[in-house]
Amino acid sequence: PVQRAFMKALYTALSESKVGIFESPTGTGKSLSILCGALAWLNEYKASKKCSMETELADLRKESASSVDSGNDWFIKCAQKRVIDQQLREVECRYKALMDKEKKYKDHKENVSRRSVARDAKAKIVSRGTDDITKDAESIAVLLAEINEDQEDIVGDYDSDDETARSIDGDEVSEALTEPKIIYCSRTHSQLTQFVRELKKTVYRDNIRTVTLASRGNLCINDMVMKLGNLSLVNDRCLDMQKASSKPKVTASPERKRTKKNTAGKCPFYRPQAMESMAMDILTEVQDIEQVVHHARKEKTCPYYSSRYATPDAELVLIPYNILLQKTTREACKLDLKGSVVIIDEAHNLLETISDLHSVCLKLTHLKDVQRVLGEYYNRYHARMSTKNILYIKQVLHVLKCFISYLTGPGKEAVQSDVSTMCTVPTLLDNTGLGAINFFKVASYLEQSQIALKVNSFAKKATVALEKKSENLEAAKLSSFIHSMKKRNSKQFVPMEEASTEQAKDCFVASGNPMITLQEFIHKLSDSSRDGQVLVHKAKCTEHSFLKYLLLSPANNFRDIVSEARSIILAGGTMQPTSEFVDQLLIPAGVSPERVMHFSCGHVVAKDNLSVIALGQGPTGRVFEFTFKNKMDPEMIDELGRVLGNVTRVVPGGIVCFFPSYEYERAVSQRWKETGVLEKISTKKHIFHEPLKSSELENTLAQYDQCAKATSGSEPMTGAILFSVVGGKMSEGINFSDDMGRCIVMVGLPFPNAKAPEMSSKMEYLTATYSRTDDGRTAGQAYYESVCMKAVNQSIGRAIRHKDDYAVILLLDHRYQKDNITKALPAWMQDSPTLPTKFAPAFAAIQHFFRGRKNLQSVG
Repeated sequence: PVQRAFMKALYTALSESKVGIFESPTGTGKSLSILCGALAWLNEYKASKKCSMETELADLRKESASSVDSGNDWFIKCAQKRVIDQQLREVECRYKALMDKEKKYKDHKENVSRRSVARDAKAKIVSRGTDDITKDAESIAVLLAEINEDQEDIVGDYDSDDETARSIDGDEVSEALTEPKIIYCSRTHSQLTQFVRELKKTVYRDNIRTVTLASRGNLCINDMVMKLGNLSLVNDRCLDMQKASSKPKVTASPERKRTKKNTAGKCPFYRPQAMESMAMDILTEVQDIEQVVHHARKEKTCPYYSSRYATPDAELVLIPYNILLQKTTREACKLDLKGSVVIIDEAHNLLETISDLHSVCLKLTHLKDVQRVLGEYYNRYHARMSTKNILYIKQVLHVLKCFISYLTGPGKEAVQSDVSTMCTVPTLLDNTGLGAINFFKVASYLEQSQIALKVNSFAKKATVALEKKSENLEAAKLSSFIHSMKKRNSKQFVPMEEASTEQAKDCFVASGNPMITLQEFIHKLSDSSRDGQVLVHKAKCTEHSFLKYLLLSPANNFRDIVSEARSIILAGGTMQPTSEFVDQLLIPAGVSPERVMHFSCGHVVAKDNLSVIALGQGPTGRVFEFTFKNKMDPEMIDELGRVLGNVTRVVPGGIVCFFPSYEYERAVSQRWKETGVLEKISTKKHIFHEPLKSSELENTLAQYDQCAKATSGSEPMTGAILFSVVGGKMSEGINFSDDMGRCIVMVGLPFPNAKAPEMSSKMEYLTATYSRTDDGRTAGQAYYESVCMKAVNQSIGRAIRHKDDYAVILLLDHRYQKDNITKALPAWMQDSPTLPTKFAPAFAAIQHFFRGRKNLQSVG
């Protein structure tokens, strides 16, 4: 019933071009419901459109065939017939194109097995041999490592007024179709792969043209290019290589005559004819990313461009968040949203995701690295540069100098303690003395000149040369710069033990090529929108200082999606509070209130399979209030230990206990170790701690899973307990089903620091921009609470993963008993929480719950 209701509501939303907010708990078949509902609508829409076109053709042909009567109106009827014939030709042309496309893919599908044999034979003739490809790859390696030949490092002539400047991407693809597509978006490639598996289970698998889009980092099979490491450098190198053999010859300018011919080679996998053939294969058979890459290696052709060749004819396009939410990336992929259906799954953190994607952190170490290497690059090549290049590089160096001076303080007047302040972009430019710089032109120069790639190549070669002289200290500096260049250009989680106290406030930091980071930061400064501000952090240890551009309102970056898409669906397991999406994203982005549609369904599990207990005090009557002020109180920690000591005696299988932070989890564990609480718990449960290193996560989960399921009545041990962290590696995307999660314990409410510059600025902006909520709270206060409750909902949603699962959710803090907090829980939990005033009734309820489950299992 839940799946049918979901699909029916989704079908209605798509038919009426609504913007829907859909909440369906994990384990209710959300992905399958999305697939079946959306594809059912698409098939009916296509059939209706085809039928309508056929009816229109029949009517026009009938009208055109009617004889023209003689008489006074003969001339008028001839003119009318000419118009009708023109309309008929246009409709016939569209209908023929539609039929030809259907026939093309139908024939391709029927002959795919025979074509496989023919393709292998043809590949020996058409494609170049393995030896030739290996030779090309080796030439690329020589190009990258050559330290004496440096011509490719020199930035080309640049004209800031040239309207024919290089486009974002240089490949030629078919024009976008006007037919609607289903564009499905999720957070990670693994989730998209899982979605493909679900698609293969449906009746639509053989009749839907599907393609999965990803970055070059996921799809590139040129090992020499992938060695560059940084995604931005990979992108630039790819574009250079594909254009190398097709660049038109131009008359050399006097300055260009002094330079040598560009030696960049063409990528051996960029073969348009083979890519078009592979695009047909991609659309004929549903494939995930790994299968596409495997197929591309076999065919020796580029999977990245093959996928993009397939996009115009695809009916279902699967993409990660960054492709959809960044306009430049969307344009680079030639993804047209006009008239299409956009489905964003796992959308509970959509607002934060948009803000994060458009925020940039520029560390002082980045600034110094770029200043040093760009200065050396300029000193070496300025005599061979055009006037425009010299002008813009000097401007970039001036910007770097001003930023460094601003963060370190003039002369010896360095800051005596860490100071964080927020300011607008114009204020920052005034404070740094950069108000006269045209940042729009500087940003265009950095993007179009590809200077980041040039500087990276120069730095790499300089490092190789300098490493031969061990006494040269500059070699170590450049080696450090290259190391930062090779980091992945993505958001990475910084464990608390590896981060300083200052960095702990912002565990997710932008890493990658410092030149690319500077380029992104300057691009943000060129935007005159008031939606963003800059966080200036001046640290006592100056190396920890940074500038961070923060996007405060995501609405403007979502506006073009709203204006182009036919319908938008935001789906997730826990979407509360939905008012945040409506008030801060959809309506400011241009969605009318009457167009917004809400859908929420209950869980598929029986009510008896879930017990939610909001407990406000411990066994000795100590009230639980894990605020910043109280949470380190030894008596509070001891009371928490007494609760867990009792709970571990009656809960079978696994218990997952979520703490607000790594720091607090370590402090509690240390206290319990000293007082013997951990030793007491270990007599009943194997104890595990969430690892700080991602590399240890899989092993920890495997050991916890094994111990949690080892629940024999004849042994004293009854499973395992896992100490985890809200917002950590295990609070999202991990499945604690069955014995892995018989009890989820939430310690306190993980409110962020309201006095932190980022949070306070965000709250002030929302309060000043939006009206109060229905219950009288300011928009800033509502946001502050929603950040906390989203984290809570994601953590407790790790349990109850299918209809036969069962668990206890224990919320430890008296504030969980407040109405505004209870209402922010998932809709399927709001009817079931019990609010005992004391510990004894809560403990009895837990005993009764698991005793009842044991009796049911014995009867069964």
